[in-house]
Amino acid sequence: MSSPSTSSSTSSVEGRRDPIRVTSSLVSAGLESVKRLQLALNFKGWEECPQFRTKLSLGRVALVASVLSVIWGMHVMWIMNQIIMTHGVLNSTTICISVIWPTYVVVLCTFHLAEFFVTALYNPTVLSSDSFMVNHSLAYTVAALISWAEFWIKSWLFPTNSFSASVSMVGLVLIVMGQICRTLAMKTCGESFNHVIQQSKKDSHVLITHGIYRFGRHPSYFGFFYWSIGTQLLLCNPISCCLYAGASWTFFHRRIPYEEATLMKHFPNEYPAYHASSYIGIPFLNLFPPNLSPTPNNTNNVPASSSSSTSTTSSRPLTADQHKRPSFQETGRL
Repeated sequence: MSSPSTSSSTSSVEGRRDPIRVTSSLVSAGLESVKRLQLALNFKGWEECPQFRTKLSLGRVALVASVLSVIWGMHVMWIMNQIIMTHGVLNSTTICISVIWPTYVVVLCTFHLAEFFVTALYNPTVLSSDSFMVNHSLAYTVAALISWAEFWIKSWLFPTNSFSASVSMVGLVLIVMGQICRTLAMKTCGESFNHVIQQSKKDSHVLITHGIYRFGRHPSYFGFFYWSIGTQLLLCNPISCCLYAGASWTFFHRRIPYEEATLMKHFPNEYPAYHASSYIGIPFLNLFPPNLSPTPNNTNNVPASSSSSTSTTSSRPLTADQHKRPSFQETGRL
């Protein structure tokens, strides 16, 4: 027969475990919901419908474009209506709910629509529903949901003390700058730009050093890096701002050295001089490590080149340094 103290101790331990179990269950349920959302963005389960069967199907393109356009238009009208109704005089609460959020949604929809339409204009041979980038990756979806949750929780708990018009304006400036840089990079590269690295090099691939590439080697990456941080400054999300900055920096820290080595292999006579005379613009990246020649086994689904040539068919074995590097199949498209 157990003593009262033993029973009390057991109950106390079980009481501490229950919140852990509940939290674990909630996290698991949340992750499953996000995974189902990602499957929906990838049109899983639509294979029986001919117009939605593949990423090249017109049904997918029409549906994604329609949804993004409707959301974009609704939020533009929201902003205009709020400005008209208040005669342009907004207090801190209305800035939060009626200006910052719809501006963010317009920015987000503009980015995804631009990804598709710029590709359609300047590299139509690779155009598909995936060009909208709304199904970029599970990590991208999770990051967006976290930032939305932070914004609305903060708006509910601290509606008047957690927003700054000046911070949001800085974020908007970064967003516009980033979007312009990325769009110009895609336009300048033309057929040499792709959201996913190709297995073989096209004859049309050349080293791009003119236009916006005179000022930086990877302007599309530069643009996305500051665009992503700008979205969180616009929302005045301190936690997500740090998370986005860290995640973007880590992604490019892994990605750009690999691409630098690829370009060095394709353009051994031209690229060293261009590399030496140009910059990235993303802080603290240790670029251009030696002996990183890519192989077919680790080039599938790699983010696209932001310079010019995009792939290789080398069959050389991996070096010891390459074996330590993570597979770029995990990094999705960009």
